[in-house]
Amino acid sequence: MRLGTRRNSHKPFAILDIGSSKICCMIGEIDKLGTLSLIGQGTHASAGMRAGEVNVLSEFSDAIGNCVQSAERAAGLSITSVSVVMPGGRPHSAFGTQHMTLSDSTVSRRDIRRLLDRCGAQALDPALQLMQFHPLHYSLDEMRGIADRIDVIQGTLGKAFGVVGGYIAADDVICDAVRSFGSGFIFTTALPPALAYGALASVRYLQSSQAERDHQKQQAETLKQKLRNAGLPMLEGDTHIVPVMVNNADQCTRICQFLLNERQIYVQPINYPTVPKGTERLRLTPGPFHSDSMIDDLVDALQMAYSQIESETTKQAG
Repeated sequence: MRLGTRRNSHKPFAILDIGSSKICCMIGEIDKLGTLSLIGQGTHASAGMRAGEVNVLSEFSDAIGNCVQSAERAAGLSITSVSVVMPGGRPHSAFGTQHMTLSDSTVSRRDIRRLLDRCGAQALDPALQLMQFHPLHYSLDEMRGIADRIDVIQGTLGKAFGVVGGYIAADDVICDAVRSFGSGFIFTTALPPALAYGALASVRYLQSSQAERDHQKQQAETLKQKLRNAGLPMLEGDTHIVPVMVNNADQCTRICQFLLNERQIYVQPINYPTVPKGTERLRLTPGPFHSDSMIDDLVDALQMAYSQIESETTKQAG
């Protein structure tokens, strides 16, 4: 990194970042050419603070002193002054609802832009600064090219990649906010090296192979058509996730138990609060290695399960 030079700018300087959970002191130096270098860094757990306010001055002072001394030892020098960064508040999020008329059941690039522009035009509290906003609960179809307006991309390394874990991809401000305030991140250990390497190998392989994606799309369409032919209540859509509606939480659970116990087929029940009450469903996700015979077996088992649950429900009502 290169900065504009100014008189005496090559002298070491220190920055102290004070947060509610940790304190960090960084000592840097700018040489005569304007090149910035980090020559020392120290961290220490925060003490004497709560919710961004100092409540025990002695503990707060000791924590700062230990942090600064750690940075001085790393840099091999002593400092006489620091620039302090204090928390000015807590990041928080809020949900809003925007109603728009769509031309199709799938959200288009134009719809996303309209939504973001409309949300961005809303008046904000003058005491707050907008970090980022993004739409929730919409269909994302990368082939339609609407991912370019999304602030955070979230993905998992299970299922398609065959490992475990997940990730987000965003700019530095958002990632730093997650690191500092996301309890799930702070208190969760990183992936073991073997799993990280396995995920990397899967990602690299799928970057160069389209066969698995193509076959998954083919099998998803095969499953949808067979469900239509069987008259099962499938919720139409254009993704590889195929919902089959049940609309009753107890029946949804009983169907899944029947499939597992009688046909050794595991199907994920989707109940409240994932979906509203009365819209319970089965979520089918065919993969590239599910054969046509497996799909036939699934559809046959679903027909048997629906028939049995319907019969049992009729007897109970009688």
